[in-house]
Formats: sequence, structure tokens, C-alpha cells
Amino acid sequence: MNKSRFVLKQASVGASGASDLTRYVAKNSLDHKREGDKARPLFTERDNDLSHWEARKFLSINGGELEREDVLHYVLSFEQPEDFLQSGETDKERCQEVREMVRRALTEGAQNMDIDSWRWVAGIHLNKPHPHVHILINKHAVSQRTNDLTRITKLTPPLVAHYRQSPNGRREFDYGIILNSLSNDVDRRIHERRLLIEKEREKTLAKEAAKLRDDRLALGQAMLARHEVERLSGAISYSKNRDGGGHSRLEKQLETAQTRDEVLQLRAGEIRAKFSEQNTALPVPLLTPEELSKLQNAAVVTRAAKRVRTLEKIRLALAEEHQRPARSTHEQGRLAAQMRLTETDLATLDKRADKFNRHAHLMRWNVSGKRWSLAGVDFAIEKESIRLSFAHAGVAAWLPSTRRTAKGEIARLQEARTETIERINEKRNTFNSQREKASDTLTALSEIRDRETRSHLHQSGNETGNLPAPIYTRAELARMAKHAHEMKDAVLLTEVFKAIEGNDSSLSRADKHPDREFAARTLARGIIAGIDTREAHEKLIENQRTRRFAPVVAYLPNGAIVTGTLRQFEIRTRAEALARILTHSPEQQAKERAIAQAVSERDATLKSDYERAASYFTAARKIGDYYIQEFNREGKAIPPPTFTPHEQQRLDYNSKHGMTAPTLVPDSSSIAATHEQAADRFNQPDARQNQQQEGRTSRDTQTIFRLR
Repeated sequence: MNKSRFVLKQASVGASGASDLTRYVAKNSLDHKREGDKARPLFTERDNDLSHWEARKFLSINGGELEREDVLHYVLSFEQPEDFLQSGETDKERCQEVREMVRRALTEGAQNMDIDSWRWVAGIHLNKPHPHVHILINKHAVSQRTNDLTRITKLTPPLVAHYRQSPNGRREFDYGIILNSLSNDVDRRIHERRLLIEKEREKTLAKEAAKLRDDRLALGQAMLARHEVERLSGAISYSKNRDGGGHSRLEKQLETAQTRDEVLQLRAGEIRAKFSEQNTALPVPLLTPEELSKLQNAAVVTRAAKRVRTLEKIRLALAEEHQRPARSTHEQGRLAAQMRLTETDLATLDKRADKFNRHAHLMRWNVSGKRWSLAGVDFAIEKESIRLSFAHAGVAAWLPSTRRTAKGEIARLQEARTETIERINEKRNTFNSQREKASDTLTALSEIRDRETRSHLHQSGNETGNLPAPIYTRAELARMAKHAHEMKDAVLLTEVFKAIEGNDSSLSRADKHPDREFAARTLARGIIAGIDTREAHEKLIENQRTRRFAPVVAYLPNGAIVTGTLRQFEIRTRAEALARILTHSPEQQAKERAIAQAVSERDATLKSDYERAASYFTAARKIGDYYIQEFNREGKAIPPPTFTPHEQQRLDYNSKHGMTAPTLVPDSSSIAATHEQAADRFNQPDARQNQQQEGRTSRDTQTIFRLR
């Protein structure tokens, strides 16, 4: 807080003992109009309405006389009188609230001072513009650590205002535990009163709900109509990308939905304009819990964080209006599933962005009528620069015509390089935008989850406050399985498998039925995972042979993007050594270090990719084996592996190059043999590779896996 709501200072009044102090607090300068004619009631940690004699007796512990030197006297004042007024409707209510605030603050202070118990009395004075509390504390307290009496000479930091050292090393002012506790209580009370006022206002609005029902229904129906248009548009787009046709029925449905959406959006616009003219808040749209869940599912899938938050506000408002929890147990499980789905979505986007950053320099872009990659244009610039170097080109580098031609070509290539980097940055920005949307959606869901956790803790009384386990839909599990396949995440694939087969309660009620489709996709993914693992292993072996020559991309501290190879910086001749002495600038040294670091990172990434692919292949094979055994045990036909068009293209490519998987036919024995053969052969060295390696003692003897 920028300014404290309270002031705490040590007081000094003319009194000879504790009895005089308690009398002073109870009777001094009474405001007869506001406080009455009787002495002020004093209070302790547990008791209210004590006389000054009762307070003195309590304060002295044994009931005897207590010297003034054995008592700490502090005055706690409200810096802003309106804060006191916010504590209740009457002075009686306000004083009771202040008593509880003081008790909490002093209890927290005692705990911080390692005090098991101490004795104090206090009284509230309303005789000045700023209400204040006189606090008397017995300096003798019981230590929590030793259980012996200890003497408190004064309240010290961190209980009272002080300067402290922040984590970043700066000197910061802290009002102390007591003032902070009191201020937090005031903030809470103000917040509660505001909520109470809002609730009363909503009750008033509820009396007029009949007049607003039509408008609220129209707003809710407009949201549903817009969702239906977006859903059908997405379905048509997916259908076109998948098979290029067969979506005439969807187009007719979309046309009908668009007509209805236009009517409802016009009505919703009129409602918004009406309430805007009245300077009145727009009413909450009327939606059923099922409709809200459907809209939120769509918002999560499309990574629309703003819409997720808007829908949550509607959900909370409707829940409060109908005096019901915001979510049922089933809906809490759905929230957990949406969070997990968004987490995997974000991880997949990170993986895609990382893959793009590692290969962006090799991608070709249409630049000035020619397809350039960043590595290619940098190589061309390097080649032209050599023509200008005397150390490399000799006397020819000094010929005017040679220099003019080379400089012109370098200028043209630099323009192509600038445009290529712009294209790369545009694509990178697209990845960043998608990731930001996914991250914002996850943040929104986390906020909702935290609120639901607190609500669940309050309702259930469970100390942990854990929400129910995730409850997925088949579509969500299929999407998570797709994410696992893309990231080669064996743990995620196993999690999806357990959600489907290991625990039926993790599926929505409408989705609890045998899933042959998932089994078919798992069998297909196992075969594709074998190809992926073989290719990852071949890349790893190939990298050992070509790591000095393969270009990499690196990012300098100044943000510049550079490409190059280890070979570029190797000194092979005396001329190159001389050129290095003459031309090797600090910028070149920075580039050399960055390229070397990028090569090391590429080595580690290729190794990690292979290990992940192999682990994923093992998990996919294990799950596939489970399905084969289950179908055989039940006497059911094993579903044939279901490949996506892209996966089928990969199979065709491997078949064309003599690396085919076994023929896949729909009978169970062939499919089981296919799966087993794919797994077994994947773990055997390629025979032709072994034949080629015979007699080559210096060659790497690692196996290149083949999926036949």
C-alpha cells in the first residue's frame, strides 16, 4: 500500500501504575454524545466489556499491583476516519469489528515474536476526529521456544514500521506486521461491504427480471448462434483440407445458421444500444450450464482467453442469481480436463516453435523471383566476399571490374537476406501469437481453477481442496494423443491411454463405450513411431559425419541472425591463416562462438529427439500389444491401423525407397504380425548396412534401424 491506513506509536501519559493506565483508557476525555456517560468498556484477547479494575487485574496476571515500567502503552489511530465508518453500520458494530481486527493483529505479532502468550488490554476512543485504540501490554510474556518468562522492552520490527532489504537489494519501507494486518482487515471489510452492496443491487434487479428475460434470452441465443456459425465454418474448412469435398450438407447447415445468426445479432445490437442509452449495465445473458460448457469448450479449443473469461463471468453471475454452485462435480472435472488439454497444446506449440527456429535457416522463401534460404543467401554472400579478399583471390581482388561486380552482387544478396529474415520473422511471429493465445487461455483457466479450488475447499471442508479428476471427451483425448505423437511424448501417450482404458471415470458420460478407433490409431502411430525413430537415428548418425559442414542458425546478443558451419572457421592453409589475422574482427569472433554453440545445441537436440522417439515408440508398441491381446481375448476382430493422409504418404515414400512396413490387412493375425514384426525389426541392425560396413574398421558401428 502506498499510504498506511493506521498510525501506531508509543504513548506516554502521567500515570503511576497499571491501574492508573487502565483508568485513563476507560475514562479519560469521554465524548458524552458519542461514547456515553459511563466508562469505556475494555477488551482483551478473549473478553469484552471489562471495567478498568477487571482489566488491571487481568493485565497484572496474578491480580496484584503492576508497575508502570512493566507496561507497554501504544496508541493505534485510524489515519482515515472513513475506514472506521466502513467497519459497520453503527458505532457498536464498528467497535466490535475493530476489536476483532486488533486481536488478529496482536496474535500475528505474538507469533512472529516467538511468544506463546502475552497479556494485553485495549480500549477504543471515539472522542477525537480520528478514532483510535489504546493498547496496554504486560512486558512479561511466555516464550514459545523455552516456555519461560521473557521481557519485552518494546515492539520491534518486523511488528512495527521499519526499513527492510528487498530481494533485489533495494531499501524498502514496511509498515510492519501489525499495521499490515489491520490494513488488510480493513481492505477485506471494504471489499465485503462492496460485495454486499452489489448483492443487494442484484436482488433489486432480480425483481425486474421478468421484464429483462426476453433481452437476456436473446443475448444468450446470439452467443449460441455465433458459436454454431464458427463451428460449422471450422468443420467445412477441415473437410476441405482433408478430402477436398463432401461438405455440401455442412454448407447448407452453415447457410441456415448464418441466417439465424444475422437476426439474433441484430436483436443483440438493439439491446446493447438500449442499455447504453440508459447508461445501464448490460444484463447477463441467459444460458444453461450445458450451453455454457459447450461455449467454453469451443473457446478453449480456439484459444480465446477473453471469451473464456467472459463466459466465466456469466457463469458466476448466473450461479449467484440461482443460488447454486458455479460448477457441478462433473463440470469441475471438465475444467481440469480443459486445463490439461491446454497445457499439452501449449507444449506442442513450444515444440513447433523450437523446431522452426532450428530449421528456419534451411527453409526456402520466394524472394525477388527466386527461392532463397537464409543459409543459402549467406553462403552466396560469403562466396562473393571471398572475391574481394586479396588473401583468397589474390591480385584479381583489386581489379575494379571484379570489385564492382562483387559489391553489386553482395548488395543484391543483402537485400534478399533482409527480405528472407522478414519472412522468417513473420512466420516466427505467427508461432509467438499462437503461443501467447494458448498461454493466455491457460492463465484464464488457472484463474478459474484457483477460484473453484477455494470454493470446493469451502463447500467440502476438505483440507486439501483438490478438484475432481479430469473428465475428458473422446475428442479431447484424441487431440492429446495427437499432441503426444507430435512431441514424441511417451508419458502423455500413456496418460491418454490410461484415461481411456485404465479409468472409465475420466471420460464423459456420453463417451463411455469401447473405442476401436483409438486402438486403430494407436496401432498406426506405433508403426509411424518406428519410422520416426529410425529416421531420428539416421539423422543422429548422419550428423556425426556432416556436423562440420551442415549449416546452423545462431542468434547474436545484439539480435542479429547469422548462419554458418564449423568448416568456415577452420584454418586449412597458410593463406587462410594470414586472412584470419587480417580480417578476423570481434564480430567474426562472436559469430564463430555462436556457430560453435549452435552446433553443440544441434548435437544435443538430435540426441534428445532420438531418445524421445525411441521412448515414444516403446510406449506405442506396448499400448498396441495391449489392444491386440484384449481383442484376441474377447474374440473380436482387431481393427486395422488407421493412418492419416500424411502418414500414408510417408508409408508410400518408405515403400518406394525399399523401407516398407509389412502389408497391413484387416485380419487379426496379419495385423498382430505386422505390429510385432515392425517392433522386432526396428530393434535389429539393417543387414545391408552391416554388409557395407564390413572391412571398414574406422567407421562408426552404430546400427541404422529399419522398419520394413
